[in-house]
Amino acid sequence: MLEDADLTNMSHRSAAELLIVRIVAYIQCDDLEAARRSVVDAKVRSYGVGSVELESELLYSSALLEWTLGNRSAAKDLASSLLSNHSSIPAWLRENIDSYPYSRGYWRARSFELLGMTAGLEKDYEAQAGFLMSAFEEFDGASCRDALVEGSMLSNLAVLVRDLQDERIADFVRARLSRISERPSLAHFRFHIQHAIGWCSALAGDHLGGLREFRHSAEIAPSTPLRIRAILDRSFLANQLSEKYFALEQLEHACQLANSVDWESVVSNDRSILLQLAMAVAPHDALRARAMLDRYGSVRAPISRLAMIAHDRRQRGEDCMAIATVVRAEGQLDRATMLFKEALDIWTDVGYAWRAAAAAIEIYTLTGDTAYLDVVAREAAERPRSWIASRYAAVVLDDPKTFVRA
Repeated sequence: MLEDADLTNMSHRSAAELLIVRIVAYIQCDDLEAARRSVVDAKVRSYGVGSVELESELLYSSALLEWTLGNRSAAKDLASSLLSNHSSIPAWLRENIDSYPYSRGYWRARSFELLGMTAGLEKDYEAQAGFLMSAFEEFDGASCRDALVEGSMLSNLAVLVRDLQDERIADFVRARLSRISERPSLAHFRFHIQHAIGWCSALAGDHLGGLREFRHSAEIAPSTPLRIRAILDRSFLANQLSEKYFALEQLEHACQLANSVDWESVVSNDRSILLQLAMAVAPHDALRARAMLDRYGSVRAPISRLAMIAHDRRQRGEDCMAIATVVRAEGQLDRATMLFKEALDIWTDVGYAWRAAAAAIEIYTLTGDTAYLDVVAREAAERPRSWIASRYAAVVLDDPKTFVRA
């Protein structure tokens, strides 16, 4: 329908707006050459409008196209150009269009978000979090708001802060959550934010808070798979705290819910919950865990290039941890060690220290190599009240050699 529209008799503004819509639509449809042609045409039409707001939207859309094409430098240059407040439209030709739906401040916020996405691709997750914080500052000063975009950004920030030790940003996420509407279209974001807050609490040593946040996450989960994820995390945390019966009851509940799910119809990113389930079940039932792992392999879908997860190795790190846990339960100890080491390398490379420690302690239990225990010791010292410190202490007390060494 967008392609059928005749631009010949349209005003410059109407034509430019339609062309910008085409750019985004073509990106989503993966027709990137058509998107590039629309960028060229939109530049001509937008120049004749003289609107800084429209120019800003076009700059952002052009930056998004370059990002999708993998041209990170060009994407950053376009986003930075928007943030510089420099306009290519001569002053005498400019006009402010009061009825334009989004202000320049809105597109500045989106540009910070895009710069954050680029930082994420470059594995600079602290910079990504910083860009997202800047985006929220722009949103707070903008004349228009977009609840979906803000929900998405806060969800991304929450997931980042779960793995980065920054209590200031964690507190910001906690406070900001109350501003996310409870309407159904935002339920997915609310779940991920609440769930990430649970991990922040647990890793900071507030285990009761973590269990409470995971319970709340399960209650507000917009789908059964996401509810399973929150229940599994309650089970995991309870197990780490030696609450074995409660952990097992939660795991059984998650397995019962999983039996009711048609995994082929689940949103592709949420299918990885099968990995988490297999990992949790493996110490109790290797055959059942293998069936879950194979099930995940059969339903795993290709990921859009627009998704951040398509461009980084963090999903591979989670895959390695889950598969290693299953093959260890099957008795394939050498393969398990190899996969845990791959996970350790990934988590170390991206700067996710607590995840690196989680992999290292598994390698130690398999090999007895105390060099890996040093990785855990450093993280236990950083989080002395957390379950990581508790598990490290338990390992040290169980092994006199490591006790002396510690």
